[in-house]
Amino acid sequence: APAGYVRWSREMCDSPDAERSVKWCRLKAVKRSIEKCTRSYGSDVSRLVDLCRQSIYFETVGDVAACLEAMRRDSDIVLMRLKNHLGPRPPPPWAPGAQQ
Repeated sequence: APAGYVRWSREMCDSPDAERSVKWCRLKAVKRSIEKCTRSYGSDVSRLVDLCRQSIYFETVGDVAACLEAMRRDSDIVLMRLKNHLGPRPPPPWAPGAQQ
């Protein structure tokens, strides 16, 4: 796992150290949510899906598959979007030499 991250395991679920080890994200601020919805999504609030931007890092593809399967079986979870960052990220459009 990248520096600063902890390996999550079944034992962590019941561990008193979990709250100290896991850095939970905060919700996006209301002002920023309204701004993004208005500027980027034409006031369509249904497109605003990143209010809580938590990340999970995996070491193997098998770990990703196991997590997704566990999430699929959990009736409390609705997976709205999955980003694939398994390969190198493309440069942003404004970067020198980026394809437009």
